[in-house]
Amino acid sequence: MLFDLFKPTAILFDLDGVLLDTEDINSKIWEEVIKKIGLKLNKNQINNFRGKTRKDCAEIISKYCNNLKDSKDILDIHKPIFDIYMNEIYAVEFAEKIIDIIINKDIKIALVTSSSQESYKKKVKAQKWLSKIKIKVLGDNPELKNGKPSPEPYLMACKLLNVNPSDCWVVEDSLSGIRSGYDAGCFVFCLNRNKILKKELLLNNLIPKDRIKIINDLSDLKNFF
Repeated sequence: MLFDLFKPTAILFDLDGVLLDTEDINSKIWEEVIKKIGLKLNKNQINNFRGKTRKDCAEIISKYCNNLKDSKDILDIHKPIFDIYMNEIYAVEFAEKIIDIIINKDIKIALVTSSSQESYKKKVKAQKWLSKIKIKVLGDNPELKNGKPSPEPYLMACKLLNVNPSDCWVVEDSLSGIRSGYDAGCFVFCLNRNKILKKELLLNNLIPKDRIKIINDLSDLKNFF
């Protein structure tokens, strides 16, 4: 399928790092959590949390500390730190504008995020324009058995929108999210805002692929409609 002929029926967005500039904040939160439990992880290990649910991250940390802290204890440490940092979230440049453009073009839209219901409520309270996206698949959806990098979250969004995955674009910024969208059968735009994603994709054998394209800014997306 030639990409320049592919017009989407629906566009599915990740939240953190794509619409909200929160990935660095999330890393800082986990760094503080790790410090509080007396664990040392390197930057690459912490970056591996990107795109995963808080529960999954807590379970990974629990394994790193040989289960001396269970995931519930780790989440209890995480919550108050998270609440403080939520006062610092901002929209990614052009995020609200691209959502308006898509809605005005009558293209279906959904949010597919590892954020929990509780986390999403705090984020949408700070960024009310997110409420324009009516269809959401959240990380703690009770019908979701597996989060990213499983294709299940994006397949669920396609089902809710009543669209074929092959007719959808996905916009992601993490390896787990890119794998999720790609394995669901969607075309994936990789938002490379930090200019490091291309190397990570190569290392993980995700490019070159016929359904993956790297963009550096969210505004680039409008050039492909």
